[in-house]
Amino acid sequence: MSHGSVPNDTSPEVEQMQVELYRHMTPSRKWELLDGLFRMARQFHAAGVRMKNPQATDEEILTEWFRATLDEHLFNEVQQYRDERARRAV
Repeated sequence: MSHGSVPNDTSPEVEQMQVELYRHMTPSRKWELLDGLFRMARQFHAAGVRMKNPQATDEEILTEWFRATLDEHLFNEVQQYRDERARRAV
């Protein structure tokens, strides 16, 4: 199972075993794995932001996560919502 131009260091036999394991996994187990991967991505992202800017606040890190993962239109909507919510909290 090739994924286009993505390098693959997994042998075809092992890749087939992985596919079979995923096919037999319950949907809830697949969601658990996905949740773990998502959390790990957020942690790696936060670490990268902190490497560039050790004084970055949690809020700044979250803003950078949204900027990295959302398209420009949705990012702007999210920022507008966050700004409005912050104004109401004051």
